[in-house]
Amino acid sequence: MSQSIDIYLTYCAMKAHFGKGDYDFVKFNGKTKVSRDSFWKRKDRVWFVMLGRKYNSHLIQSIEDYLLANFIVETKGYIGNFNDQNYFDWMDRMSRLETLFKNEATKLFEDGYILENRGNNLLILGGTENGLLYGVLSLLESFGFKKYSADDPIKLPETTEFDLPKSSVKIPAINYRTTNYYDARDVEYASWNKLSSRDSWGLFVHTYEVLVPPEKYGKTNPEYYSLIDGKRNPVTQLCLSNPNVLTLVVSELKKRIKENPKAKYWSVSQNDNDKHCQCGPCKALDVKYGNVPSGSVTWFTNEVAKQIPDKIISTLAYWYTRKAPKNIKIEPNVNIMLCNIESTREMPVFETDPAFTKDLQDWGKMSNDILIWDYNIQFANPISPFPNLHTIGPNVKFYIENNVNALFMQATGNKAEFGQLRSYLITQLMWNPQRDSDEIINEFLVGYYGDASKYVRNYIDAMKEALLETPFRLNIFGDPRDAINNYLSAENIEIYHKIFDEAESAVSNNSTFLKRVKEIRLPLMIAEIQIAGQINPGKPGSFYDFTDSGNVIPKKSMRSNVLSFIEKAKKAGIARIGERAITIDDYSYNFERIFDRMDAMKSAISYKKTVKSLSSPEGG
Repeated sequence: MSQSIDIYLTYCAMKAHFGKGDYDFVKFNGKTKVSRDSFWKRKDRVWFVMLGRKYNSHLIQSIEDYLLANFIVETKGYIGNFNDQNYFDWMDRMSRLETLFKNEATKLFEDGYILENRGNNLLILGGTENGLLYGVLSLLESFGFKKYSADDPIKLPETTEFDLPKSSVKIPAINYRTTNYYDARDVEYASWNKLSSRDSWGLFVHTYEVLVPPEKYGKTNPEYYSLIDGKRNPVTQLCLSNPNVLTLVVSELKKRIKENPKAKYWSVSQNDNDKHCQCGPCKALDVKYGNVPSGSVTWFTNEVAKQIPDKIISTLAYWYTRKAPKNIKIEPNVNIMLCNIESTREMPVFETDPAFTKDLQDWGKMSNDILIWDYNIQFANPISPFPNLHTIGPNVKFYIENNVNALFMQATGNKAEFGQLRSYLITQLMWNPQRDSDEIINEFLVGYYGDASKYVRNYIDAMKEALLETPFRLNIFGDPRDAINNYLSAENIEIYHKIFDEAESAVSNNSTFLKRVKEIRLPLMIAEIQIAGQINPGKPGSFYDFTDSGNVIPKKSMRSNVLSFIEKAKKAGIARIGERAITIDDYSYNFERIFDRMDAMKSAISYKKTVKSLSSPEGG
């Protein structure tokens, strides 16, 4: 009789779960406060006895499944309406679903998902890695939940009434999606915006020196390294035609894979120099495969990939290896990482960089697995305005048209100009390149800046129009001072400030939105400061002015601008002015020295004195 009482208690717990209260069968593991003695007060005890006998005779496989199947049909829990057919129908549906899931799961790869709307029920099936998580988060996004930045809480929907989405299948066009913007480094943000993990990489770029360390083999085996001008030099590249080098690389890789078996990508790629091997056999490989240095690199990578077929072996098409080889078939588990560091950004790369465009198209004809290492900021000045938002969407679409299925959008790990917007736009486009960029931008602006959104949009559009009015090359290694006659002219800067005045006024009664608007004005402030330093003293926009006695001094307004920028930048969490160099504290200190030294000029012993040389320079 103990079994019958256990079945009765499970029934009571499940009835509580389906009742009007907040009891959760799963949370409490089917435990309730119902006593075992209460079983003897029921007149329908025989039903629980009979259910136990069905279970013992293997007519049913699970008591919980039997009860669940009947509660779904008879939610009030009337035992008189419970029957075996409900259970058999339920098990049949589950079997068909299991088959469906198994069949469909293979099509979803790692991160795809299926939302299956079945009336009042929604089924979510995910791929082998993060598919299920992305399916759940996408469902929440359809209800209005959004994660716009790492530092801000999740934006909640404005309603508590939701409709289940229509059935859909989502498989990302780009398998590996990552960027290193500040926000993207946050795990929660990365999950919401469906970014791939850097943990997918066991080794990441410039790995020849890691796999065959010069400090280990340089003296004992110089033949492992490049022959340059008749001499072996360990601080260069590998001699790829040397069979012992191949053996060493494969052995070292297998050892590392054993230590980190979950990593999918393993880079076997050139060091960051152009000193490739000039020995006869290496040159012969280059000549054989298109008369380009990428010939020997591609051949060598293929040979490694053949011996490690269950991992993706990645190599660089970069610098001297960017041109694609010929007369060689790339192994299916080889990834080509192509970099476009030379491309300018005023328009999509297929318009500004025909050389890169041809290289990508050539590699795309040879490989089904290309990773683009793209660049999205002005590296020396990542806080300053860099109006390239309109190029990101067309670039991503162009990439996938040429067999790109992995993308690293390099930025900066520090806070930068429009960092939250840029990161959000990039993550959305990498997941679905067919989305309209303007739609994504507008969605973000409304959600993140509220009533100021239309003014922020006006600012973005005004700067883009100014950029494109005259021929101008937007270089990732450029400087705001380069744009003094273009999008950062004095007239344009005045227009931008008026737009920001309107934006701040529109959200003056909302401290959160106002703070965010003030933060995106900082790039304009620092650009003004940098530009002012190259304008001659006394002229409009210059950092300096003349005193009545003709001395050069910082303008009071400029001194105020610098101090205001530094204070606001620190509050905004800006750590660096450059990508790696010039901390905000260094920046502040440098200007303090300028101000102090110029203030001290009047007390200098040479002030207003004629300085004469005591000797003449050698040679007259």
